[in-house]
Amino acid sequence: LDAVAARVFIARLRATNFTSTPTRLIAGGRVGATSAVVGPAASQATVGANLSYVWDDLDSGNANRGIRNSVLSVDADVTLLRRPAYAVHLVGETGRAVADVRARTETRTPTATDSLAVTVTTERLLDESDSFLEIGLAAAFPTRGLDVSATFVDVGPDFYSAAAQSKREDYTRSLDAYTRVGNDRRVRPVSLYDLTRDAGLYTFRVANGLMAYDPRYSNVLPYGKATPNRRGLRLGAAYAPTDGPVSATLDVALLREIRGQGTTELKAFTLVRAGTDVAVGALAGLPRAIGLTLGAQVESTRRGGNAFETVDLTSVLLETGLSAEVYDRLDVLLGGTFRTSSGRDYVPQIVDFNTIRDFPAAVVTDDSESLVGAGLRYRFAERVYLTVQYQRFGYGADATPTGDYRIGQVFALYSMTF
Repeated sequence: LDAVAARVFIARLRATNFTSTPTRLIAGGRVGATSAVVGPAASQATVGANLSYVWDDLDSGNANRGIRNSVLSVDADVTLLRRPAYAVHLVGETGRAVADVRARTETRTPTATDSLAVTVTTERLLDESDSFLEIGLAAAFPTRGLDVSATFVDVGPDFYSAAAQSKREDYTRSLDAYTRVGNDRRVRPVSLYDLTRDAGLYTFRVANGLMAYDPRYSNVLPYGKATPNRRGLRLGAAYAPTDGPVSATLDVALLREIRGQGTTELKAFTLVRAGTDVAVGALAGLPRAIGLTLGAQVESTRRGGNAFETVDLTSVLLETGLSAEVYDRLDVLLGGTFRTSSGRDYVPQIVDFNTIRDFPAAVVTDDSESLVGAGLRYRFAERVYLTVQYQRFGYGADATPTGDYRIGQVFALYSMTF
């Protein structure tokens, strides 16, 4: 062995309220080892074992119900061939998760001395377990700044990892600004405008189960790589040459459900995400810094069957940004984000980790959003700057044009990072 490393951790995720909410903790660690370089192919292997354990302490407060979730996995990165100009790797990870809901009851019985004997009983109300697998090939071309990969993924329908699947956005929370719009004072749903400015929509807590999501913004992998009930192929490429004026990334996912939800028909998912950063100033040989950012994401969800089973949803997200230094440390900022979605899908109601409780009415969407902005930024130092911006947000629904609205705002932001 060339190197061995280990680390452990434990943290409190939530404090008890001394009544119905127990203290929640997380503990775990990793043990990894790297072999020496051997053979004419310069082969090398790095393997590791990981453990994450989330549990509610039912001895804290008066709580009588809590969750336990353990995830054990093994990962590996094996260099099959290494040369000065390129390297080929076999990469993968596999593991299993167990999640259960436990109830704690106390029974008090009189004894011969008239005092009460307390008997504590803990029982499992629900027990789920499933596994995941990710394996593929990756190739790196360091002299060209290019990395490519192809991976097969299989995440079981009942796989649950509290730490990996908890979302940052909580779509069940109320908006903190412009909650109602229109003459009829309609409740305004979450939009791109809120996702970029409303800190109240974000949470850092580990959830009890799969959180709600909006299929207009993310439907293929709403919980990231740990999204359950997915099987298929993922492709990736990244181009970032050293000191090069252009960098780019490309990610493609071609996935399918493992188990149908409410039907034997299976959904098919396609995700294409691409982005690029261009140092226009350096590319054109200009003395001042000019940076251009472009990004695009297309998601597609399809399912056949009878009319009530059919799913056909497409969402497109486009992003662009420009930063141009017009005077020493003074930048002009321009940017825009545009989203469109059309079609319909069924988003299940989830209870007890990832158990489907019901299917509400289909989510039908035919709308668009645009968020554009312009401003000035003055950089006092590398991590200290002041910016003044104007933003305009527009929402439009082709099916219900009376629901269209616009929001404009001017704001100043001073940022200092230590």
